[in-house]
Amino acid sequence: AITIQVKDESTFFPGCGGEDEAAPCLGKGSLEIVVKDRVIDQPGDYIFESPADGSKMRVIVYNTFAACSRKWLDYQEPEAVPEDGRALSPDTKRPIAFVVENRENTVDPQVCDEWVRERQEKDDLFLQDGSWTTMIVETPQVSFLVEYRQSYGRNTGVPSHSIDAWISKFSPSLEREDWQGILGETRYPLFNANGEQILSGRDELLRGKLDSDYEVDGPYGLDFAAKENSQDSGQVGQILQLARQHGKQEAKSFWPFRLQAFGSVHS
Repeated sequence: AITIQVKDESTFFPGCGGEDEAAPCLGKGSLEIVVKDRVIDQPGDYIFESPADGSKMRVIVYNTFAACSRKWLDYQEPEAVPEDGRALSPDTKRPIAFVVENRENTVDPQVCDEWVRERQEKDDLFLQDGSWTTMIVETPQVSFLVEYRQSYGRNTGVPSHSIDAWISKFSPSLEREDWQGILGETRYPLFNANGEQILSGRDELLRGKLDSDYEVDGPYGLDFAAKENSQDSGQVGQILQLARQHGKQEAKSFWPFRLQAFGSVHS
């Protein structure tokens, strides 16, 4: 199990602290990743192996800045992993290679490309400081790209922590399952009366109209109000029913199999 969380939701840019003040931490000291009983709060390349079946999970995490953060709403078909669900990027694949592959999908590819080249030349990806953090999490069944950022709220007047997540790989067995929550409700595209895809506006995209409709009782909670009250009605329900009835190939004809969680976690 892996948990990505803000250390203190009421604190912003706390700094790294610790014995080595010069050592970089995640998100200016605001972010941490917990795998089993291990706490990760520094950039790096981490590999964990399950004692039960030998399956591996790889976590690559580094600090970045706005230009190199992942751009939203650029749907792409994620890579499907084999049925046995054991495909994982080779341990020998250098972390910088993940950054190079993703740079064309960033907010400002030209500026980001210069930054990536400098990281390659200096071999210092994990030495970067910054309040923006990118995490690549690969597991046998599903892989995620996660972006964290924090803001003092100079424009809005409300400081915030934000965690955005995309699914980049998934196994066929996971694909066949019914999905719930925000990921499930945005699994297939919705279109307005003019045939244009709806890319924003929670009232049109989601069953739950309040953030609290998707709140669970903890990091591993499964129950939430929108799930308990959900019914396959309206556009969301019609698309889900069509996908279940006609299977993956029919679904792909109107949905470019890109999975994305619309929205952020704000504190």
